[in-house]
Amino acid sequence: MDNQLEIANVSNVVVEYLKERPVGAILINGKWGSGKTHFWKNHLEDLVKENKLIPVYVSLNGINSIKDMEQQTIVAFLARVRGKQAKFWNNVIGTALTGLNITTQKAIDSGLGDIIRGMGLSKIPMEKYVVCFDDLERCKLPIAESLGFINRFLEHQFLKTIIMADESEIPEKEVEEYNKKKEKVISRVLGFEVDIPEIITILSQTRKGHSPFEKLLKEHKNFITDFLQEYQVKNLRVLMFWTYILDRIAPEVLSIQEKDYQQEILLFTALIVFEFKNGGLKDFKETRDLDKISFEYGFRKQAYDNSNGEEQEKKDYSFEFYEKYIHQNARWYHFYPSIFKFILTGYFDKEDLIKEIKERIPPKKKPHEIGFEKLLRFQFRDMDDKEFQKWVNVVWENAVKGKYTIYQYPQITLFFHFFSDNGLIGHSEEEIKTGLNKGLELAADHSKINDHLLENLLHFTNEDERVEEMKKEVEKMHNKIFGNEMVEKSKTWENKLLKMDENELNTYFEKYRFDPLIFRFTNPTEFGEAILKAPGSTTRVLRQLIKKRYSPGAIKDFLSEEHSFLTELKDFLKVSLDKEIKPLRKFNLIELIEELDHSIAKLEN
Repeated sequence: MDNQLEIANVSNVVVEYLKERPVGAILINGKWGSGKTHFWKNHLEDLVKENKLIPVYVSLNGINSIKDMEQQTIVAFLARVRGKQAKFWNNVIGTALTGLNITTQKAIDSGLGDIIRGMGLSKIPMEKYVVCFDDLERCKLPIAESLGFINRFLEHQFLKTIIMADESEIPEKEVEEYNKKKEKVISRVLGFEVDIPEIITILSQTRKGHSPFEKLLKEHKNFITDFLQEYQVKNLRVLMFWTYILDRIAPEVLSIQEKDYQQEILLFTALIVFEFKNGGLKDFKETRDLDKISFEYGFRKQAYDNSNGEEQEKKDYSFEFYEKYIHQNARWYHFYPSIFKFILTGYFDKEDLIKEIKERIPPKKKPHEIGFEKLLRFQFRDMDDKEFQKWVNVVWENAVKGKYTIYQYPQITLFFHFFSDNGLIGHSEEEIKTGLNKGLELAADHSKINDHLLENLLHFTNEDERVEEMKKEVEKMHNKIFGNEMVEKSKTWENKLLKMDENELNTYFEKYRFDPLIFRFTNPTEFGEAILKAPGSTTRVLRQLIKKRYSPGAIKDFLSEEHSFLTELKDFLKVSLDKEIKPLRKFNLIELIEELDHSIAKLEN
């Protein structure tokens, strides 16, 4: 963009322009929605007044004739006329209305407009005014004609003129003629783009006095700045709408104690506003699967990125949304139905949002959880002896009873041995080891496995061998729980697969789309027998689901272990073709076998 300047520098150029007789107009060129109009009305108008001049604003949006442009300009000037000039025009208009023998408002507007245009602007001393012609590119007249009209005031009446436009939106067929006319009319082009910190300042000013909103914006200013920078969203119109939404929901958001969840709502609200204003979302009943985005999308993206030019999965809207916004911010994404509906319809159900927040926020922390955070995160040095002993007792009693997750026991081990080594507690080394090992076994009864937590634990080596020993015990316990879970899952999975219910199959395959364990505990022969008993429509659905499951490029990186299951299933079905099977069922089975062949090849290549 030409001569792009910071706001302060644009203001300086305009101030200098106001001091001299104009030799041309200033063009402020910036994207639609970048804040040009806001800049005029909330900043440049004040500069004009400070220089003892009168600001006049004219929007050219939708104007389709010189006649309309002239009338729009005159009306804008009349609104600013003061003193004797105001009295003169009041007399003119009063006389005109008295003389008009017409009854409808439309006729009054038309007749009065003709009279006003007949009087013209010659009696107004233009040297006292500064006019802003906004939305040049949205004028329906040829742009060169519009500039010709504006130039009349510049050349003959020396009217200080500022034009606002988005030159990138000028129709291609008009660009050449526009550039020729621009050289004669415009003396200076200033590129306009508000940077993110300035946008944050503008947004805070738009709702000054709205305490909850101001507090929300202030407390999360850095977070908001970071994600606006990341997404490079600078359209002030869009962001103004976002602040309107935030202003309404701010009290409910501030009721959340945890800042992370406040930020989660800020980001979700922003992303839905961006997509709504860009036309991606139109009907609140159609979430376009944005409510189904989960960690599984990360696997889909990895498979897509690793495809190396192979056949790729077609991207649906939710996957494109994930790639565009969430890939790097997955931990911040959660779908809030009430906010989604509010943005798309304008209807805000406060009670629904409160309910969603309550369901989202974890329950209040129990004493042993508070003790873990206070005692085992280096805050113990700030305690007095009484408080320290209190939390030592709380954590120890709950640790030996197995109240913590298995992944917390290495940290408990680290700190309690540290406390013991430094004489802060009376527990012996053997007592700590025995007590915590006992607690770990008890913790396994209620702990859910978390591969990410285990990976983090094992990634970093601790110098204390006692901690490393506990990590190994945790890994063993993790694998034991995993095995037990798989046995239980396998029963559920096998039952659903063998039932051959179409709805169940759809749900099952979608839920475990990239889970490599989907067939691990299923017998291919039993599954094949269930297929032979299923109706033709179910066979067709199964074929489509298998095709979708193995269609992404580089799928072998995730599901290679299913190769043997698919091969055995295919072989069983091939043998079954030799049995007495009706033609249509046989046709469906052949298609399924062909799809299995294709999927097996994908897992081999």
